[in-house]
Amino acid sequence: MKKLPFFLLILLLIIICVHSQVTPPTPAPAPLPPSPPLPSMMRYVLQWPPTLCMTLENGRCKEPIPENEFLLHGLWPADENGNVMGGTPKPPDQKWNATLVKPLEVYLVPFWRSLKQNFNNMGLYKHEFKRHGIWAQTGVEEYFKTSIRINNIFFVTRNLYNYLETSNIIASDTSDYTENDIVNAIQKVFASPTPLSPSLAPPHDPFLSPAPAPSHDPFNIYLSCTLIDTKLYLNEVTFCTYPNGTKFISCPHQIPDPLRRCDGANIMLPLARAQPSIPPPPSPPSPNKFQEEECGTYPIFERSWAKYIFNGWI
Repeated sequence: MKKLPFFLLILLLIIICVHSQVTPPTPAPAPLPPSPPLPSMMRYVLQWPPTLCMTLENGRCKEPIPENEFLLHGLWPADENGNVMGGTPKPPDQKWNATLVKPLEVYLVPFWRSLKQNFNNMGLYKHEFKRHGIWAQTGVEEYFKTSIRINNIFFVTRNLYNYLETSNIIASDTSDYTENDIVNAIQKVFASPTPLSPSLAPPHDPFLSPAPAPSHDPFNIYLSCTLIDTKLYLNEVTFCTYPNGTKFISCPHQIPDPLRRCDGANIMLPLARAQPSIPPPPSPPSPNKFQEEECGTYPIFERSWAKYIFNGWI
């Protein structure tokens, strides 16, 4: 067997060295955390102010308390079963930006405003966005525009309370109604085309487009009540809509929360009640001994003892 020429040996050594120094393959990047699902619907939660103000544990409501209109509690993204979204995985961080919300406040205040003293509207909007709005995953501006869009379908000219009045359901501290009474009165509104058209968006709302006519089929809504002194008071009425707020849909059937359910007893729509009186500010503390001595006044008892003690040294 012939020996390899010297230059071939050198070439073979170079090839071996090059292959031995090849960079190992880069490991695959770690998988990204799962993204939260997009909402299947929105829960548009209206509250009856007098009931809320009767149940505040801390603080009091601003007066006068509205007693002829429902106000929006919040707009809550929900899954396909109607459950309010939350938990993990959380959506990407969406910063609160009051600058984007401020121009919308003029449209929000008529139907969505703070009822609590010492809690302004922007504070309410920030709370609702940080707790619920982030799950819409649309950003702060579009989240609040969606609430305006929903309001403009049914409630821009008439409040939900006005619709209940047409079925003789009125606020009173003596009258009560069944759950079916209230649900049927609301379903009449959605079954009748009369109050739904023609112009659903006012001309002064340039960022809103008219919503399509809703279905005339009866649909499901949620009621929640509060038990106070053996009486059941209507607290909230929840509607469901498309995620973008362009159409009302039937809420999925759910088992009511046993602590908030409205069946089994007649329901009252209470009038506003007087708020607890604000306690007077505490009176200033009385001057203590140190303050008296600083002012140069000394109790007679102390002076007498001082005289007795010092007489022995004089």
